[in-house]
Amino acid sequence: MDKPVAGPRKILRAPALRRGREIIPISSRLAPIASYPSVTDDVEELEEFLSFIMANVRAYQNKREKNNNMMMMMMTRVR
Repeated sequence: MDKPVAGPRKILRAPALRRGREIIPISSRLAPIASYPSVTDDVEELEEFLSFIMANVRAYQNKREKNNNMMMMMMTRVR
């Protein structure tokens, strides 16, 4: 019996901004940001989300670099 190659993917929720008790998804947010009572909370949430993305980008780049180094080592050994 074949095993699945990739497991179930983790579903990443789109970031949402909170205004009081109401949660507003960024994708459907059309009001100007100045109309929010607490802009600082929104900015902190966006910064947190961006830092999460950047951490994933750095991890991916490190993995690629490691794989490239391994390939170079293999190529130098073949010669």
